[in-house]
Amino acid sequence: MFAKNQPLTHFKHWPLVVVLTVFAGLALTYNLILPLGEVSDASAHFALIRFIAEEGRPPLTLAERSAVGIKGDASPVYHGLVALLTQHVDISTFPELPRLSQKAERAIPGDQRMILTYFHTEDEAWPFHGIVLAWHLAGLVSIPMGMATVIAVYLTVLAMYPERPNLALAAAAFVAFLPRFIISSAVINDDNLVFPLIAFALFYLNKIIHGDQQRRTFIILGLLLGLAVVVKYHSLILLPEVGLVLLIIGWQRGWGWATTVRRGLWVLAAFAVTAGWWLAFILIKFNDIENSGLISGLAAPFGDPVVTEGSTYLFSSEFNTLSVWEFDYWLNWTFRSFWLHYNGLDTGMQALGRTTTYWAVYAVFGLLLAVAVVGLVIKGVAYAVALFKSPRTAPAWRLDLTLLALHFSIYLGLVILRYMLFPAWSTSQGRHLYPALTSIALFFVLGLDEVRQRLNTTLAHHFEITA
Repeated sequence: MFAKNQPLTHFKHWPLVVVLTVFAGLALTYNLILPLGEVSDASAHFALIRFIAEEGRPPLTLAERSAVGIKGDASPVYHGLVALLTQHVDISTFPELPRLSQKAERAIPGDQRMILTYFHTEDEAWPFHGIVLAWHLAGLVSIPMGMATVIAVYLTVLAMYPERPNLALAAAAFVAFLPRFIISSAVINDDNLVFPLIAFALFYLNKIIHGDQQRRTFIILGLLLGLAVVVKYHSLILLPEVGLVLLIIGWQRGWGWATTVRRGLWVLAAFAVTAGWWLAFILIKFNDIENSGLISGLAAPFGDPVVTEGSTYLFSSEFNTLSVWEFDYWLNWTFRSFWLHYNGLDTGMQALGRTTTYWAVYAVFGLLLAVAVVGLVIKGVAYAVALFKSPRTAPAWRLDLTLLALHFSIYLGLVILRYMLFPAWSTSQGRHLYPALTSIALFFVLGLDEVRQRLNTTLAHHFEITA
């Protein structure tokens, strides 16, 4: 009897289970109460899901892509998974939500502050049926994906600090209780699938950094990279990141060129199996070199108009970087949409007379962020001083922390570049930094922990003196 229960009594990750349970409950609540189609391009994603559900395949021509809408050229992996769950829902009695654009004369000026796409009627109420049921089921698929992201963050930090499980739990809780991440995990968006794929890729890369040299680890890393690229094409920037880390590890540990190249080829082979065929297909099928030139023509199949239309401009003599002062708009909206904001929330809160509450939330998050940054600065200065005074006794340089800092810097640079190519609200969204959630969560809790330790030391010293 005791032997059967022993594994449960020795299970060390119950706090993570609690975090995941609360996260799932919050995401489910948001799935049930948020207005359908008003968050994160949900209506555009749902159009592609319905096409796949009805046709049994993704759009295979430019005409079909155009007919689906702005997400018609998105990778169909996430949308195909969701279509499998929703394709058997009977929508004959309620086939479509009423769009604002179809009945604009019915909109009361100033009364639709929290709705941008659809009229929301009693047909959306419980029990769900028709297209409304399909919408909610589609959103439910995102919840386990969000849970997987939280798990990946936890495992990565635990691998880096095995003696500090509370640090891993704090990083996981940061992600799980990040309001905008919960909202994202409750609605339809293909970002929800790429987040865990990238997070687990970082986990396996960290395993390699910490000494795991098994072939299967390199192969799994390549598979995850390939899947991430197929889901969201921006994940291609992970390839040079991984290559650089493998070169550094090979140099540090004396693998030699042959071993380093061989292990890199394991990653590339697994990547090619999962992503190579799809990348080749879309480049051959949908390139627009003839009309747009080499750079924009090759970028065209990947579906990001900011990149496809701005890539030529980027390399032209007309390209000018924005002044620092023009980034105040970007900073404002990126900060807000990282923590909480989604389409129409600010005007909706204003209509409800809760503007003070809206801004108070950001004041709290801003204060916590400021404390975390101060903690990181203190930690960095202390390391630099120790290194300067006594290089031999200073803490060793950590490749794993450098990797996460590099990973965050790459995505921050990508987000800034998109804004420089097309300055607008659509390129000022903090959720576009979520592929770097592992980095953000770890550095956030490390900064807070450094401040906590300094305060504890100061208080202990103060009471020791007064005693």
